[in-house]
Amino acid sequence: MSALAVAGTPAPAVRNRFVGDAGFAMAAKLFYLVTRLCLPPLVLAHVSLAEYGMWAACFVIIGYVGLADLGLSSVYVRYVARLHARGDTEGIGRTLSTGMVGIGVVACVVLGALAAAVPTLLDLFKVDTASRRRRCSSWAPPRCSWRT
Repeated sequence: MSALAVAGTPAPAVRNRFVGDAGFAMAAKLFYLVTRLCLPPLVLAHVSLAEYGMWAACFVIIGYVGLADLGLSSVYVRYVARLHARGDTEGIGRTLSTGMVGIGVVACVVLGALAAAVPTLLDLFKVDTASRRRRCSSWAPPRCSWRT
């Protein structure tokens, strides 16, 4: 019996599913790579260099905010898989709801800290007054209006 055979499933079916899933994951990574190579010239054709710098800085910050799950999503996948193998749908529901609440709390804390840090970040990135007014008015007028 093949190492890929799982609980009565024929090895070719498991292998075909594995190849299909791996191919989809590789295609998604390739799409991500292509968009990251093509997006900056496209954006630079429509915005100034200063605006592009702010846009790029926002994506760096968003990338760091994305790390706020602290790797918990991988843990949820593992536990849900174990619970699914046991047929424990209630346990799956408890695990996912707890995970959503936990990640939601972490996200609120991170976003609150980020909103509080906006004036300092604007100073740190040396954003000029005109750009500061325009950017802040789009998402947090009470937080930024006193700084401009």
